[in-house]
Amino acid sequence: MQTDFVNVDVPPTPEEAPVLLSLLGNSQTNDTLAIPSQLKYNAFRCLRDSGFQPVGFVISNRTLSAEVERGLLEYAKRLHRWPTASGVGILPFGMEEQDWEGRALPPILTLKFQIIAYLLVFGPLLLGAGLLMWSFNRKKEDVEPDKCSVRGDPRR
Repeated sequence: MQTDFVNVDVPPTPEEAPVLLSLLGNSQTNDTLAIPSQLKYNAFRCLRDSGFQPVGFVISNRTLSAEVERGLLEYAKRLHRWPTASGVGILPFGMEEQDWEGRALPPILTLKFQIIAYLLVFGPLLLGAGLLMWSFNRKKEDVEPDKCSVRGDPRR
Protein backbone atom coordinates (compact mmCIF):
# COMPACT_ATOMS: atom_id res chain seq x y z
CA MET A 1 0.00 0.00 0.00
CA GLN A 2 1.23 3.46 -0.85
CA THR A 3 2.20 5.53 2.18
CA ASP A 4 2.19 8.95 0.48
CA PHE A 5 -0.77 11.15 1.34
CA VAL A 6 -2.46 13.87 -0.67
CA ASN A 7 -3.50 17.07 1.03
CA VAL A 8 -6.60 18.60 -0.50
CA ASP A 9 -8.47 21.73 0.54
CA VAL A 10 -12.12 21.47 1.43
CA PRO A 11 -13.67 22.18 -1.03
CA PRO A 12 -10.85 21.39 -3.46
CA THR A 13 -9.57 24.17 -5.69
CA PRO A 14 -9.34 23.80 -9.49
CA GLU A 15 -5.56 23.54 -9.18
CA GLU A 16 -5.97 20.31 -7.19
CA ALA A 17 -8.06 18.60 -9.90
CA PRO A 18 -5.04 17.00 -11.67
CA VAL A 19 -3.91 15.42 -8.39
CA LEU A 20 -7.36 14.00 -7.70
CA LEU A 21 -7.70 12.79 -11.30
CA SER A 22 -4.33 11.05 -11.10
CA LEU A 23 -5.59 9.27 -7.98
CA LEU A 24 -8.67 8.13 -9.91
CA GLY A 25 -6.59 7.11 -12.92
CA ASN A 26 -4.08 5.02 -10.98
CA SER A 27 -4.28 1.51 -12.40
CA GLN A 28 -1.36 -0.08 -10.58
CA THR A 29 -1.94 -3.65 -9.48
CA ASN A 30 1.17 -3.83 -7.32
CA ASP A 31 0.14 -3.73 -3.65
CA THR A 32 2.75 -1.14 -2.79
CA LEU A 33 1.67 1.30 -5.55
CA ALA A 34 -2.08 0.63 -5.76
CA ILE A 35 -4.51 3.27 -4.51
CA PRO A 36 -7.27 1.87 -2.22
CA SER A 37 -10.78 2.02 -3.67
CA GLN A 38 -12.12 4.12 -0.79
CA LEU A 39 -9.47 6.78 -1.51
CA LYS A 40 -10.47 6.78 -5.19
CA TYR A 41 -14.14 7.13 -4.21
CA ASN A 42 -13.35 10.08 -1.94
CA ALA A 43 -11.31 11.73 -4.72
CA PHE A 44 -14.30 11.33 -7.04
CA ARG A 45 -16.66 12.82 -4.44
CA CYS A 46 -14.36 15.79 -3.92
CA LEU A 47 -14.28 16.47 -7.66
CA ARG A 48 -18.02 15.96 -8.16
CA ASP A 49 -19.14 18.04 -5.19
CA SER A 50 -16.75 20.91 -5.89
CA GLY A 51 -18.42 21.51 -9.26
CA PHE A 52 -15.62 20.02 -11.39
CA GLN A 53 -16.30 20.43 -15.13
CA PRO A 54 -14.30 17.82 -17.09
CA VAL A 55 -14.80 19.47 -20.50
CA GLY A 56 -13.56 22.82 -19.26
CA PHE A 57 -10.61 21.09 -17.60
CA VAL A 58 -9.60 19.31 -20.83
CA ILE A 59 -9.93 22.52 -22.89
CA SER A 60 -7.76 24.49 -20.46
CA ASN A 61 -5.13 21.71 -20.11
CA ARG A 62 -4.13 20.54 -23.57
CA THR A 63 -1.32 18.24 -22.43
CA LEU A 64 -2.52 15.61 -19.99
CA SER A 65 -0.64 12.68 -18.56
CA ALA A 66 -1.91 9.17 -19.24
CA GLU A 67 -2.87 8.83 -15.57
CA VAL A 68 -4.98 12.03 -15.67
CA GLU A 69 -6.66 10.84 -18.90
CA ARG A 70 -7.56 7.54 -17.23
CA GLY A 71 -8.77 9.56 -14.26
CA LEU A 72 -11.12 11.55 -16.51
CA LEU A 73 -12.55 8.32 -17.91
CA GLU A 74 -12.91 6.89 -14.42
CA TYR A 75 -14.59 10.12 -13.30
CA ALA A 76 -17.14 9.78 -16.13
CA LYS A 77 -17.86 6.16 -15.19
CA ARG A 78 -18.33 7.00 -11.53
CA LEU A 79 -20.44 10.08 -12.33
CA HIS A 80 -22.75 7.82 -14.33
CA ARG A 81 -22.90 5.36 -11.43
CA TRP A 82 -23.35 7.96 -8.64
CA PRO A 83 -24.91 11.12 -10.11
CA THR A 84 -25.29 14.25 -8.03
CA ALA A 85 -29.08 14.18 -8.43
CA SER A 86 -29.34 10.89 -6.54
CA GLY A 87 -28.01 12.57 -3.41
CA VAL A 88 -25.87 9.55 -2.51
CA GLY A 89 -22.58 10.42 -0.81
CA ILE A 90 -22.82 14.19 -1.27
CA LEU A 91 -20.23 15.96 0.84
CA PRO A 92 -21.43 18.88 3.02
CA PHE A 93 -19.80 21.52 0.80
CA GLY A 94 -21.58 20.07 -2.25
CA MET A 95 -25.10 20.17 -0.83
CA GLU A 96 -27.48 22.79 -2.08
CA GLU A 97 -29.18 24.88 0.55
CA GLN A 98 -32.81 23.95 1.10
CA ASP A 99 -35.38 26.74 1.09
CA TRP A 100 -36.70 25.64 4.50
CA GLU A 101 -33.23 25.48 6.04
CA GLY A 102 -32.92 27.50 9.21
CA ARG A 103 -36.55 27.01 10.19
CA ALA A 104 -37.61 24.57 12.86
CA LEU A 105 -39.74 22.41 10.55
CA PRO A 106 -40.11 21.88 6.83
CA PRO A 107 -43.44 23.19 5.48
CA ILE A 108 -45.01 19.72 5.25
CA LEU A 109 -44.64 19.26 9.01
CA THR A 110 -46.24 22.54 10.08
CA LEU A 111 -49.51 22.41 11.99
CA LYS A 112 -51.40 24.42 9.36
CA PHE A 113 -50.42 22.03 6.58
CA GLN A 114 -51.39 18.97 8.62
CA ILE A 115 -54.78 20.43 9.59
CA ILE A 116 -55.60 21.18 5.95
CA ALA A 117 -54.49 17.70 4.88
CA TYR A 118 -56.62 15.98 7.54
CA LEU A 119 -59.63 18.15 6.69
CA LEU A 120 -59.32 17.23 3.01
CA VAL A 121 -59.15 13.53 3.89
CA PHE A 122 -61.73 13.23 6.65
CA GLY A 123 -64.04 16.18 5.87
CA PRO A 124 -65.87 14.57 2.92
CA LEU A 125 -66.12 11.29 4.82
CA LEU A 126 -67.77 12.96 7.83
CA LEU A 127 -70.03 15.03 5.61
CA GLY A 128 -71.20 11.90 3.76
CA ALA A 129 -71.82 10.02 7.00
CA GLY A 130 -73.79 12.98 8.39
CA LEU A 131 -75.96 13.20 5.27
CA LEU A 132 -76.70 9.47 5.41
CA MET A 133 -77.73 9.66 9.07
CA TRP A 134 -79.90 12.71 8.37
CA SER A 135 -81.67 10.96 5.47
CA PHE A 136 -82.40 7.85 7.57
CA ASN A 137 -83.84 9.93 10.43
CA ARG A 138 -86.00 11.88 8.02
CA LYS A 139 -87.50 8.69 6.55
CA LYS A 140 -88.41 7.44 10.01
CA GLU A 141 -90.18 10.71 10.84
CA ASP A 142 -92.20 10.70 7.61
CA VAL A 143 -93.58 7.20 8.07
CA GLU A 144 -94.97 6.61 11.53
CA PRO A 145 -97.37 3.67 12.16
CA ASP A 146 -99.81 5.69 14.37
CA LYS A 147 -100.63 8.21 11.67
CA CYS A 148 -101.14 5.65 8.91
CA SER A 149 -104.66 4.58 8.21
CA VAL A 150 -105.91 2.65 5.29
CA ARG A 151 -109.54 2.95 4.23
CA GLY A 152 -111.43 -0.18 4.44
CA ASP A 153 -109.21 -1.70 7.11
CA PRO A 154 -111.09 -4.69 8.54
CA ARG A 155 -109.47 -4.38 11.95
CA ARG A 156 -111.22 -1.15 12.76
